[in-house]
Amino acid sequence: MDHARKLVNAGIPNTRLKRFGYAPSLGKINGTLECLKLYTRTGKDQRPIIWNALDHFDCMSNIPWKEVAQKDKDNAQADTTMLADMIELTGFIRKD
Repeated sequence: MDHARKLVNAGIPNTRLKRFGYAPSLGKINGTLECLKLYTRTGKDQRPIIWNALDHFDCMSNIPWKEVAQKDKDNAQADTTMLADMIELTGFIRKD
């Protein structure tokens, strides 16, 4: 919730935030490309806020994904992200 509030207060346009939230639904490759495009086109003063939010959830090194070990017989890796949930929260937060 804290990171969602910081994104709203940073003045990042709501349409850009919504595109960030939608990006993971595009799949692994396209979602990553969309996030990178949105991140690099965000203002330099707003990028650290996005970086900190993703880094807090270990999603920055493979933007916006985090590898999670699954507990199955193959010890396979799964990718997960908190980005969609965090962006959804921004819709319920007012700018301070």
